[in-house]
Amino acid sequence: MTTHANRPELSSSTLESTPLPSTAQVIANVIGREATIALAGKCPYGTIYVPKATLPFSHWIVLTIGPVLAQRLQRAFGGEQLWLASCHRLYVQDRNRAIKEAARHGDPIPLIATRYGLTVRHVQGILRDL
Repeated sequence: MTTHANRPELSSSTLESTPLPSTAQVIANVIGREATIALAGKCPYGTIYVPKATLPFSHWIVLTIGPVLAQRLQRAFGGEQLWLASCHRLYVQDRNRAIKEAARHGDPIPLIATRYGLTVRHVQGILRDL
């Protein structure tokens, strides 16, 4: 699945253990938790318009969740403006867990920082909890 340039995919263990906000859960019931979180990461204003017309492969929704899930979303919500609560907390929890795991496996801090679009100082702060 394609994700934000600085956001590697979320692990299923975090996705399954942390409840989604209710507005996100409605969408997740149609396209799944991971795809919903990916969409939420691309919606800075908390709303998403799902067009009725067939989405081209270049549309940001298709690029974010893939054509099959985009089509499911369109069948369920085509023509609607959806409010999508931020799932940022889920992403940060998972990102921090992945950063700690990468550090435990010996990845250099500058590499980890680059991978997640963070500063070295930010990664060092996350690793203080190890």
